[in-house]
Amino acid sequence: MKSGSRFVAVASAPIGADRFSISRKVLAVGIVARQGEVEGVLSSHLAVNGTDSSSSILNMVSKSRFAEQIKFVVSNGIAMAGLNVIDYRMLFRKSLPLVVVTRSIPRPSKLAYALRSFSAKSGVNVRDRIEIIRSFASNKPIKIGGFYFQSQMDKESLVRIASDAVKALRLAHLVASGVTTSESKGRI
Repeated sequence: MKSGSRFVAVASAPIGADRFSISRKVLAVGIVARQGEVEGVLSSHLAVNGTDSSSSILNMVSKSRFAEQIKFVVSNGIAMAGLNVIDYRMLFRKSLPLVVVTRSIPRPSKLAYALRSFSAKSGVNVRDRIEIIRSFASNKPIKIGGFYFQSQMDKESLVRIASDAVKALRLAHLVASGVTTSESKGRI
């Protein structure tokens, strides 16, 4: 991946107290950036604990003026809007590799446990989501500058984009939470 590649960093708004909801939608914000510069802001809505994160990201990107230029997607974890797992394979088929950035080392077993608990309370089948998580876990996390990066991209590419990816992801998080709750808080 070239250092000047354009990408989109996506974050969802806080889901609130009703963590087992399956009927609400929350705002998702995409920050289009390249070489430390913000070039655009995209938005969509995601079902809380749903399965539409990948299709929403693809739709957000494909309808934008940056569609042909965006080379990868950055997110804070493999799930957005609660337990709405991003199907990295769907993104990859559209030539948009997923880069997951986290502060602590990814623990796919904890996310799988949360999904099973959600399934027990809601009756929603989560087998496909757990399979996506297990499959993505084969991409070993790499620690760069205090963050863990996990992707199908090679280490050299991840090192090149790390700083810009974190900045854009931070901005996406601030915008999504600030617009929704009238003030941003927390950190990626």
